[in-house]
Amino acid sequence: MWQGLQSITDYKKKTSPFTDQDVLLPGRLNNFFARFEDNTVPLTRPATKTCGLSFTAAEVSKTFKRVNPRKAAGPDGIPSRALRACADQLAGVFTDIFNQSLSQSAVPTCFKRATIVPVPKKAKVTELNDYRPVALTSVIIRCFERPYHLYPT
Repeated sequence: MWQGLQSITDYKKKTSPFTDQDVLLPGRLNNFFARFEDNTVPLTRPATKTCGLSFTAAEVSKTFKRVNPRKAAGPDGIPSRALRACADQLAGVFTDIFNQSLSQSAVPTCFKRATIVPVPKKAKVTELNDYRPVALTSVIIRCFERPYHLYPT
């Protein structure tokens, strides 16, 4: 019966040009998303202005304890669950890193990296535009940014 309906209605199953085994898909997605990076202008470093802002180990520990343990780890591979569980032990080390970063007006390069993950916008993916890029950043840099935004500029 189904074959009869298919022949009467000229039904053709929609096929996706992408398969799970498509070995070229990662490269194609990379080129598709990277097209936005072609016209970047190198940034010049502005004159540094010290803001006098610094963090305490208690603030950093509190921020680490508020991290959602279900969030994905960034490119550094440090899981949010580990930061949350070891907040008191790690707070001193990261307080020094955060305060030095603020005093030098520079963020360590390892915190600037991101992993781009293509997430389908809809159930049936038929073209590259059906993916949206999601950037996974370091949980640590997100913890650094959170208390910084609480202070007025």
